[in-house]
Amino acid sequence: MYYNFLLLNTNFSSQYLLKKDLIFGHVVPIWPTLSPYLFVKIIWYSKCEDLLIESIMHLPLDLCAEILKTIIKHIDELAIPRARRLIFLLIYKIYNKFLWLHLGTLSEQNVTKCVHQIIMYFEILLNLLVSPKFVTSCNLPSEEKHLQHGILVKNILHYINKCMYSKIRSYSESHNLLKLFTLTYGNNEHINYYHMLPINAVKCIIIKLDHILATLLLNQIKDVDSFEYIVWKNIVDNENTMISLHRAIIMECHYLREFMKQNDFLMKNEQLFLCLKQLIGPIKSEESILTLQELCHDIAKCKLRDIKELIKRYKEWDLYTLDFISQRVIML
Repeated sequence: MYYNFLLLNTNFSSQYLLKKDLIFGHVVPIWPTLSPYLFVKIIWYSKCEDLLIESIMHLPLDLCAEILKTIIKHIDELAIPRARRLIFLLIYKIYNKFLWLHLGTLSEQNVTKCVHQIIMYFEILLNLLVSPKFVTSCNLPSEEKHLQHGILVKNILHYINKCMYSKIRSYSESHNLLKLFTLTYGNNEHINYYHMLPINAVKCIIIKLDHILATLLLNQIKDVDSFEYIVWKNIVDNENTMISLHRAIIMECHYLREFMKQNDFLMKNEQLFLCLKQLIGPIKSEESILTLQELCHDIAKCKLRDIKELIKRYKEWDLYTLDFISQRVIML
């Protein structure tokens, strides 16, 4: 509710329409109007960017475009780790918002214009991730540079995989989140602000986003050399301390290659497919890329697509695997 108070009392161009929202519209005149900059500044200071990120899914499209423009303008006021995390999560939410535009969205502005604006902001955010402003490795030793680059590559792969997974899962929304974040322009009998994009238009948008993501990833992995591999192999992954950073990157590459096999557009990107194959390294056709322990770890992190692989390899189960399964027998 506090977040909505801030948002509704900010001088965005659609504020006069938000005043007509049937649930929250009455709070519009409660405070003196904030500038968009002050709105973002309060979010940064309060460390409430997760609320801002989640709201993107539930707000009118033209308001989202305006908020993204303000975020980009002032994101350099955040510490670099916070800014990076914010960018990755925004990319994921923007992708998901576009993925479901055929189900309907609100906008006072021309929807096509808003879509083009948000795609432009999507590209700007991704370019920021690899810009000198955010890549702070200029004066670092070469090993530290390779480490930072490895973490960046892993995160890019991870969030691309999250976007790809969104395309194959069923649409669902949390009722509680809808209640908290959904804002409308009221029930106007003279002007209809509700728009539904044709499914083919949405597919074209997603192909465009996939191309942007694939290009970014390809530019980051095509020149990885053997010395960089060695550094990654000797560094423990910061999220799964049982494996190296190199192993974590291989796992993300494996997941993306599996998604690519289901995506005609990405399958045509032979250079990306070959680069992923090179990162994974040589492996016999009958071998699985992931170990049982890695499968168990991913399932514990809610990567439920690995359950099928784990069950298929029942002949390899050891005591660790059996113990893991016994603790999660309900999920399986």
